[in-house]
Order: sequence, then structure tokens, then C-alpha cells
Amino acid sequence: MAMARRQAGFVEDSDEDFALFSRVFSDRWELRRWETGEAATEALARTEAQVAAYEVFMVDHDLPGMNGVAVIERIRASSGGDEPLVCMVSGTGRPGISDSALAAGADAFFEKPGSVAGLRALAAQISALVATRGDSDL
Repeated sequence: MAMARRQAGFVEDSDEDFALFSRVFSDRWELRRWETGEAATEALARTEAQVAAYEVFMVDHDLPGMNGVAVIERIRASSGGDEPLVCMVSGTGRPGISDSALAAGADAFFEKPGSVAGLRALAAQISALVATRGDSDL
């Protein structure tokens, strides 16, 4: 019997960036994408089980409407704790963004890699973070 694939949520408005992410991350997870923070938080707010179904969320900072920090705060409020893993993955190099993301409840902040090799390394880092949360079979 085949195991269900693990779920990863992406809040990413760039089609190009998501295409690159999906090229690498779809090897490890079943991906769900929302293009805006509002779309993600509305979908996840329907039931707490929605948030619990995901192993990891990757959230961009610069989104139309609600920014990534607000999305992280809402994911954390919906989850009622530290689960699931939430990472901000942003190409924005402005000072303070990583601090804001971590203060909002992100487990990690990563700069968007500029290559497929960098994305593979990022996927491995995120898998390692998920594994440290008690799920060593990733």
C-alpha cells in the first residue's frame, strides 16, 4: 500500500518562482499553492484540520495585500502551537525581514536561491528541519 505524500503549502505570488520551487519540492511533497496571503489564510481558516494536514509552509514576504509576516502569524494562530514547520523564503534583502518573520513565529528564514542546485539544498535543509520535529523518515 502506498503512503500518502506529505503536504507542503506555498504562499507565493510569482509564477516563475513557484515553477522553480515545484520542480524541486514536488519530489518530496504534494504541493498546494496560494498566490496571496488572504487566499491562504481563508483556506486554512475553514478548519484547524486544514493547517494540521501540512508538514511545512513556505511563505514569501512580498505578497499582494497581506505580507508574509501576517500570513505566518495567522498560520500560527490557526495551528494552536508550533506545528507545522513554517519558513519564510524570500528574495527581499531588506534588513529586518528575517527578524520580523522569526518574531511572528517562523521556524526559519531563507533567501530564495538563484539556482536549481540552491533550491535542492534548500529542500534538503527544510527536510532536515521537518525531521528534527520527530519525523525521521523524510
